[in-house]
Formats: sequence, structure tokens, C-alpha cells
Amino acid sequence: MSRCDEPLAASCAASDMAAGLVPRRMPAGTGQSGAASHALFAQLRTAAETLRSVGGDTPQVDAKLLMACAYGVEPRDIDKAMLLGRELPEDAKAASRFEALLARRAAREPLQYITGHAPFRFLDLAVGPGVFIPRPETESVVQAALDWLRGQGIAQPRVVDLCAGSGAIGLSIATELPESQVWAVERSPQALVWTRRNRDAVLGDAGLSDATLTTLAPGGATVARVAPGDAASGDAMPNDAPDDTVPGAGATGAAVLKGAEPTALVPGDAASDDSNVADAPSSARNQRYHLIQGDATETTTLTELDGTIDAVVTNPPYVPLSQIPEQPEVREHDPDMALYGGSDDGLTIPYAILARSAALLRSGALLVMEHDISQGQPLVERALCSGFEAARTGNDLTGRPRYLFAIRG
Repeated sequence: MSRCDEPLAASCAASDMAAGLVPRRMPAGTGQSGAASHALFAQLRTAAETLRSVGGDTPQVDAKLLMACAYGVEPRDIDKAMLLGRELPEDAKAASRFEALLARRAAREPLQYITGHAPFRFLDLAVGPGVFIPRPETESVVQAALDWLRGQGIAQPRVVDLCAGSGAIGLSIATELPESQVWAVERSPQALVWTRRNRDAVLGDAGLSDATLTTLAPGGATVARVAPGDAASGDAMPNDAPDDTVPGAGATGAAVLKGAEPTALVPGDAASDDSNVADAPSSARNQRYHLIQGDATETTTLTELDGTIDAVVTNPPYVPLSQIPEQPEVREHDPDMALYGGSDDGLTIPYAILARSAALLRSGALLVMEHDISQGQPLVERALCSGFEAARTGNDLTGRPRYLFAIRG
């Protein structure tokens, strides 16, 4: 099936023309072809009206993406069909699939859960129930970290992704900074389904399908577990996940690099003595991406790396409990564990992540942490009182205060 959730422009216009749903003028003599174009437009227009009536933010775009998914084509193929007055590929079941997908979206299920994918930088990540859907604002967080790391001239940067979720941050760094070593920590077994699926899809072609999933035993001891199967098997479950199936009917594919072949990833020597994989077979060693199941706020998590990390890049739970999201897609579908910061101001978990990051980082190293627009000043002040010599707030692409940028003293 085609990738049916191409990146949506942040400034997408609300008009039918901007969404590509206004039928173009057909050349003279098109006859029935023109009728086909108008029939397709009418079908999309009706679907968009259905989504608009329930409060959808981008009804025209969503309708087109759902139709592309139902017919197994790219959204541009729908534009082409309307332009040239052609029918979509004949498929007896496509119309009923479209209606079923439309009904799910009308019930305010996230579009990304329905299509099974979410774009993030150069990646197309598999997502579904149980994992936080990566947002465009987090791309700015990754960019800030990459710009700093590239400017430092570090031969093999050591990076930690706390609260990994889908793996968006850590996998972006691993693919865009090929010499890096990345440790990713995620607590939720449900989210680990997706972290591991994306890890295998993004890195598997480079021989990293045997990368390990490590769980933390009581007292901080680590027990290495090698992921069973290969990257193409579709097996996405962590070893100790509660069941044998991937949740969510919308999860139809694995993550891929968008617009390019997967980056060639060369195993680095820096991880050859990694205690997290000390008990794993030699074929699972010397890998650059290490997935750990554990609590990112606990002092025993990655304690063997304390004082050695060049950058911590993280998008922790931070939504204030006093500000429950209004959008049903967020409130009813994003996991609470990935969403809420543990207090009315949402700062309890970010403060704990800041403290853990201070211990992991070497002197002069970087912390980039996403936060709510209301949390910039408190986090800067806490960082300056927690061993960081410099701290500031960075803005996202819309100009909103979005992340903490702090240098360890």
C-alpha cells in the first residue's frame, strides 16, 4: 500500500482550492472524463463536509488522505485524476473502505492512527494506539540539538533520548548524525511496540535488526534481551509486552526514510563495552542505537553512563493537569503517560528529567527539552540551580517558547 499520510504543510489553507479539491476546468471534448472528475470532486467535497461538521481542523486534506489510503494510491494521484478527468483505479471494496475510514475520522480518531503513519523530519514513523503521535514542534527540538552537536566537532557524539515514545527523536539523530551513539529510554510497554517497530524499519537495512531491548531489573541491574525476528517480519512487540498483537487496526506499515534511501549506519566502537548489552550475543553488540525499557526519571536508569553523555534530547510529558486538551484526538487518544506532567503546572516530570539529565551529561554538554509554552522561565531557573552554567528558552517555528536549551557546568 502507498504511504498515505504525506506531510501536511503547517500553513495549509482552509479553502478547497488550497486542499486540491476544486475541480480544474477540463479541456474541450473531455465528455465523460469531465464527469468523472466532477464525480470525484463531489465525493471528496461530501466527505470534507462530514469532517467539518464534527469540528475537524483540516477536513479537505483529511478527506483526500483517507481516500488515497482506501484506494491504495498517493494523494497526488487523486489530484491527477481530477485534473485529467479520470477515474481512480477500479476496486470493488475501495468505496466501502473509504466510508469506514471516514467514519473513524469523523469520530475524531487521529488521522495518523487511521493511516498508521506520522511524518517526522526525514522519517515516516509507524504509530497507533498506545504511542504519542510526534508533532512538528518537536522537529525544532531535534534541529537545535543537531546544530549544536555538529558545531562541537565531536567524533562520535553520545546522545540520550529520554521518553522515546515512537522513537522520533533518537532515530532522527541516529540517521541524520551517522557517527552518533544513541540510547533511547521508554517506560510504557505499549509505546515500546512502536519504538521497536520503527527502530527495526529505520535501522534494519543497515544490519541493526538485532539491536537490543534492555529492561531494568530491581536495584538498577540491567538484563539484555535481543529482539527476536528480523526487521521485515512485522514483529513489533517488546519481549515482555502483554500480548502478541500490535494494537490498532490502523497500523499498516513500518517506518521508512522519506525521500531517500536509509542512511548507511556503521557500527561504532564506542558501544563495544556497553554494559546494557554485555550479556547479549556478539552479533547484537557494537550497535549505535540502544533501546532501554525503564523509567527515565529514576537515578538507576543508565547510571553507567553518568557524566559521559554529550547531549540529552527529550520530549517528556509536560501538559499541565490544569489544562486538559480540548481536542478529542489528543485528550482521548494520546496516552496519558506521554501527555501529562504530573502536576497542575505540568512541571513535576520535566523537573525530574532535568535532574536525571544533569547527572548523565558531562561538563559542557547539552540538554534540549521540549516544554509547554507556559514553562520556559521556571525551567530556565531550575536548570541554573541544577548544575547548568547557561540556559535559555528556544522558540518553535511559530515563534512560541517551546524548549529548554541548557549547557552543563
